[in-house]
Amino acid sequence: MHNRGVNPEMTADRKSHDDCENHSKYSSSQRRLPVPQVPPVELLPSIAIDVFTITIVTYTITMSMALIFASKEKYEIDANQELLALGASNVFGSFFCCAPFCASLSRSYIQYQAGSKTCVTSVVSALLILCVLLWVGPFFEQLPRCVLAGIIVVSLKGMFVQVKELPKFWKLSKLDAVVWLVTFLVTVLVNIDIGLGAGLAASVGALFCRAQKPYTCLLGRVLNTDLYLDIKRYRAAEELPGIKIFHYCGGLNFASKNLFRSTLFRKIGYMKPAELSHDEDNNLTRSESYEWDPTIGSRVHCVIVDASALSYVDAPGIKTLVSIHHELVASNITLLLAGANGPVLEMIERYNSLETDRLQLDTFPTVHDAVVYYKVLEAKRHDVTTTVTMT
Repeated sequence: MHNRGVNPEMTADRKSHDDCENHSKYSSSQRRLPVPQVPPVELLPSIAIDVFTITIVTYTITMSMALIFASKEKYEIDANQELLALGASNVFGSFFCCAPFCASLSRSYIQYQAGSKTCVTSVVSALLILCVLLWVGPFFEQLPRCVLAGIIVVSLKGMFVQVKELPKFWKLSKLDAVVWLVTFLVTVLVNIDIGLGAGLAASVGALFCRAQKPYTCLLGRVLNTDLYLDIKRYRAAEELPGIKIFHYCGGLNFASKNLFRSTLFRKIGYMKPAELSHDEDNNLTRSESYEWDPTIGSRVHCVIVDASALSYVDAPGIKTLVSIHHELVASNITLLLAGANGPVLEMIERYNSLETDRLQLDTFPTVHDAVVYYKVLEAKRHDVTTTVTMT
C-alpha cells in the first residue's frame, strides 16, 4: 500500500476550520460574565492614534444626542459632567474587555419614543441586555437581522420626517440650511460618525463665510434722542452733517483687516468706484478697484467707528486702525473710537506699550459721547478761527 501524501494547505485549512468551530462552540456555550482583568497597557503606543480618534467621535456623538434631547425636553446639560461620565464608564468597562462606550442613536430614540424620562430606563435596559447575554441570547440566534433592522427603522421614522423642516431653514438662512442638509444626507446615507464629521466641517465653513461678511452700516441719529441706528433700515435715522458713523459687527484680525479697511473707506466715501470701461466684446464693465476721492475732506470732517459690536482685535487689526488713522489725518479728518469693550481697549493699551507707531485715538463709552465731543471741539475751533479773523 502506498501512503498518500498529505497536503499542508488542506491540513492548515482543516485545522483552522476546527479551531473556528471549537471557538464558536466555546463562545456559544459560555454564558457568564468575563472575569475582570487589568487592561493590556503595553498596547497603548500602537493604538494611541486610534484611541484619540475614537475618543473624539464617541464624545461628539454622545454630546450631540444629549443636546438633541435636552432641546426637546428643555433642560440644561453639563459638557464636563458628560465627559466625566463617559470616561468613568470606559475605565470601568476596560477591566472587562468592553468596547468603547458611546450613545446609540437608534436605542436612544427608541427609548425616547417609548416615553422614558429618567436614567431608570437605562438601568432596566442594561438588566434586560444582561439577561439576553446570559440566558435568552441563544433563542435569537436564528432571528434574521432584517427583523431587528425593521424595528430600528420604524423607531427612526420621526427623525426622517424632520426633512420637512428644510424649507423653513432655507427661508431663515440658506447657509444654515446647507449645513443641515449636508449633515442629514451624510448621516443617513453613510454613517453617523462620518455625518457628524461632515456636519462639523460644514459648520466651520459656515462660520468662516460669515466671518468674511460681517454686518457693516452707517449710523444716523434719531431726532431728539441719543439713539443711532442704521440709516438704510430706519427712516427716522438721519446722518449728522460732516460726521460719518461706521458700525462694524465682528472681529478685527489678520483675516478681516483688509475687508474692514476697504468697507470703511467705501462707506464714508473716501474711495469711489473706478470709471466704467469696455471689455473685449465692447460691453460696459465696472472695475473692482477703487480710487481716492480728493474731495472727501470738504464733505466729511469726522469719522466715528462704533466698536460696540467689535468682539476681538489682534495686533494686525490694530495696525490697520493705525494706518486708517494716518490716512484720515492726512486729509484733515478726525477719527474717534466709541463703544469699545474692555478686552479691546486692553489689547490696544498692550499694543501701544510695545510698538513705536501707536494708535492714538480718543475713545468714548458711547457714540453719542463721541458726537458731543466732536461738536464741542468744532465749536472751539470755530471760535478760535473767528477771533483770529477779527483781529
